[in-house]
Amino acid sequence: TNGTGFTNTVHKITAELSQYGFDEHEISINLKSDDQLLDSKKLKINSDTEIYTLDFELELSSPGLQQYQIEVITELDEWLEQNNTSTFSIEVLESKNKILHIASGVHPDVKALRSILSLDENIELSTFTTLNPNYSIKNFTETDEYDLVIYHGLPTSKTIAELGLNLNETASLFILLPNSLNSYAENTFSLINNRSPDLFDVQIKINSENSDHAILEGLPDVNLLNFAPLQSSINASNAFPEAQSLLTAQYQNITTDSPLISILEQGNIRRSEFLGSGWFKMYLSPNADERIFIEQLLINLIDWTASNPDNRLLKIKPSKNSFNSNESPLINASLINESGDVETQGVIEITITNDDFSANYTMENLDNGNYQ
Repeated sequence: TNGTGFTNTVHKITAELSQYGFDEHEISINLKSDDQLLDSKKLKINSDTEIYTLDFELELSSPGLQQYQIEVITELDEWLEQNNTSTFSIEVLESKNKILHIASGVHPDVKALRSILSLDENIELSTFTTLNPNYSIKNFTETDEYDLVIYHGLPTSKTIAELGLNLNETASLFILLPNSLNSYAENTFSLINNRSPDLFDVQIKINSENSDHAILEGLPDVNLLNFAPLQSSINASNAFPEAQSLLTAQYQNITTDSPLISILEQGNIRRSEFLGSGWFKMYLSPNADERIFIEQLLINLIDWTASNPDNRLLKIKPSKNSFNSNESPLINASLINESGDVETQGVIEITITNDDFSANYTMENLDNGNYQ
């Protein structure tokens, strides 16, 4: 299961069971929280060697690190019964990510991005589109708080005033939208200084210095020169020395230092900028790798920018509040990375001490961001 979920959503749990030497037996598989039975399923073993998977659906309601157990109930004569129970945890985050997408015009990129976001079950999307200085289309629930505001093109001062946005207290992502530039406080939004208004057809180049960043994880390993070109500047630079360039523009097979994607973390607020347009062609491409690349890149960028840097890494908790003297205590942990995604390759070492005892342990990786 995914070690991270959200309140008011249904979480899928997959249990994998293996058996050897039993045939034509029926067993019960229970999903429990502490001593409370949440769900139970019957399974008939039909052959001497089999691996079975069963899916459970779990409604997440309370935020925090929640502990669960998968328990196999059987009357079979087994050598060991300790492996009939598996404990796991889910870090339940408060609600979905609330995202406001403000478009300063109509463009295929706008439609493509909203299509991608609308398919993500962990995103509550609100939209605002300015068609001209005096007319807008709103599709959002009024709220005082957003986890992320996406500015697709530079908004007007009227838009900012109408929505009551505080530009310094909310994570933001700025995305280039051609023909929507205006004079409203461009440096308020820009992480990238664009020294020329001209746009060129460029290819994507991954910056090798930051190729291990979480935003670039999980992208297909492909030749980016085969992808449809984007429109971007070739004379841009980062506006802040601490900003990181993840992608740069490659023009006519010449590598430039002009950033395509730059990110910045200031305190507990993250900001990012995508100085590229026309990527809807990648989204609509018949090449599956091209579609997967742009979709995953945008989701990673949005997840990272919307995540709170102070609420990301390790959650650790004993499997229950008390243990008998003949029990071996279990400690469960879940680990998420700076994008808010589960960390499946972590190494967790813990030290337990008191006045006359000290011991070091390395937790076992149970996969899906769960450790024990």
